[in-house]
Amino acid sequence: MPESNREVNRRDLLGVSALALSGLAAACAPGTPGSEGVPALDEASPPQDLSDAWSATPESTFRNFVRVRADLNGGVSPWWWSGVYVAVTPDANPRVLFAAEGCETKRVERLDENRYEIWSKVMTVFKDPETGEILNGKEYLNPFTGELNQVEPNVIGSHMILEPDAQGHITERPAAGGDPAVLDLSWVRSGDKLLMVGSRDYPEERPIPLAEYGTTVVDVPALNDPGPSRVEAVFSSVYLAPWQRFLAMPEQAGHAVWHAVGRKTHGFHELTPAYLSEAERYIPDVLAWAD
Repeated sequence: MPESNREVNRRDLLGVSALALSGLAAACAPGTPGSEGVPALDEASPPQDLSDAWSATPESTFRNFVRVRADLNGGVSPWWWSGVYVAVTPDANPRVLFAAEGCETKRVERLDENRYEIWSKVMTVFKDPETGEILNGKEYLNPFTGELNQVEPNVIGSHMILEPDAQGHITERPAAGGDPAVLDLSWVRSGDKLLMVGSRDYPEERPIPLAEYGTTVVDVPALNDPGPSRVEAVFSSVYLAPWQRFLAMPEQAGHAVWHAVGRKTHGFHELTPAYLSEAERYIPDVLAWAD
């Protein structure tokens, strides 16, 4: 998921990340009766009663989390998305400054039964919201300052260890060292779909505002099939952040809102040609992960 220009170590991502992995306490809505091949959850079931095979044990929950997030076999998992970058100021309606297209690529290496090393890198390209022209490296007339700014892509990365803690909670910790962060997931069931809903908390000493909220949608039958090393998913997210650095307006009152909708792809070949051209220019190291 998009963030301000900086190199980060998660828990500083949705993916998202795009994946909307942290925040709310676990809960599960009732299933829709009559969904073919999908057992309905009884109305009287406790909120955390997920009886499906994919979440029967902490081990199966962890394994399936990795399958959704990446690929158990170490294959590259690009999460592509399209959205907008909106300026929100105190005395005007929100204004779309840019259309945006991005991709967060993940690759994993299994360390042992319950530990995975995950590399992740995001690049966002900014576009003219009317024409769709990619603006990276071009001059942009800033409507707030009247100055010309050179547009820069947003590139960030992380290197994390994913593992369960002693209580079975899924955690992430920086590979370079540091405290692990627990990923508290909220599950919402609707028929044969399962929604992972969450938010990310940021310390108050960080630049204000910083907040991220999102939802990832997966198929319950796919989760209940233990065979494939990966599970397909789509997601939507919103991210609140300070102005992009290249806009050169730290004193401008207000903030940016990113909105994105995207999907987990099978590889770089499913990204748009225009985005791939920018990736070859700015993140060739990530494209090399597919080799």
